[in-house]
Amino acid sequence: MSDRHVISIYNQEQLSKAFEGMGWLKDKIGQGWWVTFTRRRSDAQNNLMWKWLGIISKELLWCGQYWPDTAWKDCLMHAFAGGQFMPGTDGGMVPIGKSTSSLGKAEFSLFMDSIDAFAGREGIELPNQKVKESGG
Repeated sequence: MSDRHVISIYNQEQLSKAFEGMGWLKDKIGQGWWVTFTRRRSDAQNNLMWKWLGIISKELLWCGQYWPDTAWKDCLMHAFAGGQFMPGTDGGMVPIGKSTSSLGKAEFSLFMDSIDAFAGREGIELPNQKVKESGG
């Protein structure tokens, strides 16, 4: 059995499944299990992030080259969440730290604000699209 279980709750049936999972944990008390509830980022937030990163990757010459959107995601996430560098297996340095998938909805919104601020400092105009969020 895996040490990681993720249950998306969109309806009553999935909520019941989550409660069943909690029952399974009663025999696991003291074995180091954690329960985390978070609102995941929306598809709209995720799509906007990749749109913005694509614009940055095409418009910003950084240290003599244009970097792909995936590199910008790593770079800007490292700047947002902090992190460290460790020696890579090839002798270079590798950033380590949080990934965007670990961010809840509110924290992801703050990350998007940091991308927008970075682009503004670099003279890149990003489409000003507010992602409509449902619920509180």
